[in-house]
Amino acid sequence: MAKAKKLKSGSWHCIVYAGKDETGKRIYKSFTVRDPTKKGKKECERLAAEWSAAHQDVPSGQMTVQDAVRRYIDIKAKVLSPSTIRGYELYLKRRIRPMKDKKIEDLTQTEVQQWINGLSEDCTPKYIKNVYGLLAAALAYYGARRYDVTFPSTAPRPTYTPCDDDIRLLLDHIRDRPQLLSCVLLAAFGSMRRGEICALQPQDMDGDRIRVCKSMVRDIDGYWHTRPMAKTDESNRTVILPPQVTDMVILPVRLHPEQVSNRFRRAMRSCGCERRFRFHDLRHYYVSIAHALGIPDAYVMQMGGWRTDHVMHRVYRDTLPDVMAKEQDKLTQHFTGSFCKTFCIDDKKQQKSADPHEEDQALVSPETRVNAALFDHASTRENSRNRAGGGTRTHTKS
Repeated sequence: MAKAKKLKSGSWHCIVYAGKDETGKRIYKSFTVRDPTKKGKKECERLAAEWSAAHQDVPSGQMTVQDAVRRYIDIKAKVLSPSTIRGYELYLKRRIRPMKDKKIEDLTQTEVQQWINGLSEDCTPKYIKNVYGLLAAALAYYGARRYDVTFPSTAPRPTYTPCDDDIRLLLDHIRDRPQLLSCVLLAAFGSMRRGEICALQPQDMDGDRIRVCKSMVRDIDGYWHTRPMAKTDESNRTVILPPQVTDMVILPVRLHPEQVSNRFRRAMRSCGCERRFRFHDLRHYYVSIAHALGIPDAYVMQMGGWRTDHVMHRVYRDTLPDVMAKEQDKLTQHFTGSFCKTFCIDDKKQQKSADPHEEDQALVSPETRVNAALFDHASTRENSRNRAGGGTRTHTKS
């Protein structure tokens, strides 16, 4: 039985051997009780003894699913983010419960697939993949077989990327809320995540430069604290902001990520934007503007803190409504100029040589009629735009 030792703070501390990790390094589980009396010592030793009894060595073949997942979480607790461990604990408590008493050597592929089918009734495909990822990793760690399972199809989620007008309306609406204003500015013009913003301190800002090197996360007990490292290695970066933005940013924001999201949702209800969007969509805005300006992907990845361009391309690079209209106008002008240069001359030649009878119209090729119709459509659209603008527009010949 492990013996508790008294720390300088007065608390009792006890450690228990928990095995070895995949590299052969010894792992220990620690227990601390703040009660400085002998009662606290006994409580600390009791917790250590209970854990040791529940996690004594069991042959992998006789190990249950719950034991395998429980041990896997304990082994990874020191190397994974507290928020990740918290998610694992919830998966084990809420989702892996139907199979918890099943021995891993008796677990069949049919049972795993049926379990996934049951989860699909009230869970999203992404959530199911995360839960199964934990289960598969834990079973593989203890030598169990891998399962060929099928996940429910992922329906495309409708997304909306805010445009410049949306950002102007939002900033004007929250102008008198310095905490939320600072968060929005850092996300929209610096592509920073909620946790990165909430972890910033005044010493992290140097003029128009902000150093991103830590993140605020939630631990297994639900408490928020600052983790002394960013989400990924690539997330450690220096963000350069416009001087006008840094003048309005106040650090620290003294909020945790959930408070940022709640205040942002309340602001969206009354800011006047035609469509609502999430706080994280401000990163979509940043990337979309960067692509609209022609900034290469390699630089956008570094500025936004992405590891690869896969996620950036799949999720963040959306089209902006106002930029889309401008680009479409460029395309229309090009087509209009090209058709005017080519098909107007062809139409005049055909009118001079054409017979007035209807049967001669059949001599005109279908391609010419389609092109002429397309030109008429483009010309009508351009004339309507000119009348609406109160003037004429000069087309660039290509």
